[in-house]
Amino acid sequence: MTRTKNTFKNTLASIGGFLIVFLFGVAIRRLFLQNIDIEYLGYESLFANIFAVLGTLDIGAGSILLYRLYKAIAVDDENEIRTLIAMFARLYRIVAGVVLLLGLALIPLLHLLIRDAVSDWNYVYLIYLVQLFSTVGILYLSYHRLLLEAIQRLSDAVAIETGVRVFSQVLKVLIIIYTKNYLLYLSVGVMYNLFAAIFITIRSRRKYPVLFSGTYVKGSFRKTAFHHELKYTSIIRLSQTIFYLMDTILISSVLGLKMVALYGNYTMIGMNTLYGFNTILRPVRASAGNYANTESRADSYQMFKVIDLISFFVASFVLTSLFVLFQPTISILYGEQYLLPLSFLAFYALYCYINLKDNAIRMFRETVSNYRSEVGWAVSGALANLVLSIIGIHFWGIAGVLMGTFISELLLETGYYIITYRHRFQHSVWSGFGRTYSFMLLACAEAALTYFVTRWIPYSFGGIAARCVFCVVIPIGLNALLFFKTNTFRIACNYLGRMKSFLKGPSAPVGGGQNDV
Repeated sequence: MTRTKNTFKNTLASIGGFLIVFLFGVAIRRLFLQNIDIEYLGYESLFANIFAVLGTLDIGAGSILLYRLYKAIAVDDENEIRTLIAMFARLYRIVAGVVLLLGLALIPLLHLLIRDAVSDWNYVYLIYLVQLFSTVGILYLSYHRLLLEAIQRLSDAVAIETGVRVFSQVLKVLIIIYTKNYLLYLSVGVMYNLFAAIFITIRSRRKYPVLFSGTYVKGSFRKTAFHHELKYTSIIRLSQTIFYLMDTILISSVLGLKMVALYGNYTMIGMNTLYGFNTILRPVRASAGNYANTESRADSYQMFKVIDLISFFVASFVLTSLFVLFQPTISILYGEQYLLPLSFLAFYALYCYINLKDNAIRMFRETVSNYRSEVGWAVSGALANLVLSIIGIHFWGIAGVLMGTFISELLLETGYYIITYRHRFQHSVWSGFGRTYSFMLLACAEAALTYFVTRWIPYSFGGIAARCVFCVVIPIGLNALLFFKTNTFRIACNYLGRMKSFLKGPSAPVGGGQNDV
């Protein structure tokens, strides 16, 4: 019952925060394009991508910390929790220092990534440094948020992040309208993350002071076999660095900063959509980790299928919506001159689908510490993305880059399924592949059907509203018809029904038993 209530509370906080931030983001991007040079958006997207990648150089510490915390929290081992927090506090300080040094070392290489003529390189370097120092500060403090997530108090972090971000978005609007100063705009944009991290740190330490009272003991990493896990997760993180760095770097170096900015218009909406839905589903992550460490394999597999089905409903809706709504939305909000080809949109929508649909398999993969098995898949995915994206951009432009990213994501997904099905569920891996690829084909058919049904609708606000109706009715309606007789669908509806009961008040029945997720 407590696990369910915590999950619902975290989910509700995530939904509210996402909606507020998303609407602000769309409005601010429109104001930006009307008042500030589009090339600055290219710089922002390029550098944000670089630092997002550098931020992954925690050598997998976050995944290991969550995995260990889930187990310690499940058995209420306070001493182990304190030990883990002390160890990872030290590790993240080291990682922050490494990222700072690597970020500074990249400065002389920036001219290789920017093919456009630059009138003032000192200004570009200043933009870069502002984003670098913010990234380092966030990394230094990030383990505080991981504790809140593991202990199912993610709503505390979301409330802080939403409040700080809304305040920063209001400042951005005022800066664009009254000063049109890009550096001020950027500073507010990147520093909000740092301030949010500081406030989350204060909140965590005040709420759980005992858990932060442990001290690091020399040799702890070796004694607890962390160094073996870190060896493999560091390779995985390096592969992910190559994987996620490739798109924007290639687009900038081959197609130019303007194309990066056009790409950024789509990814701003797309990534916010992904962030929103992933954030909505993320509170379930801690519940899944706790469940996998306290319940049977059969019950864990049942929970996985429920989360997977819910993720599929969400992902198929998003795939259809992006493919059907993106072009008219970009045309109306920003102008037809900012449109990218439909072929690009198809691969981008598929990439977003995979990212959302795989929430369930990623959650349960994190409950298995077998990182050695994942190394080969991570390296293969990175190499495939590198090769396919380079070939694709020269033959098909920006659509070729996204084609490479999508195919590479499928390789990573394969690794997740093999590890999780073998080591967590002990089920046939082929049944997992059959399930996920059948879902993908169904989602593609629903998106294609919705696109052809709505082609006649004009590009207007009324037209977008009409398309929205089809985007809801066709994928969700067809999925409900196909799955409503299954036991998994019944359990998922029961789960959502408990959420409705929970919203009515604390006295409402919440339920329990083996399906209490």
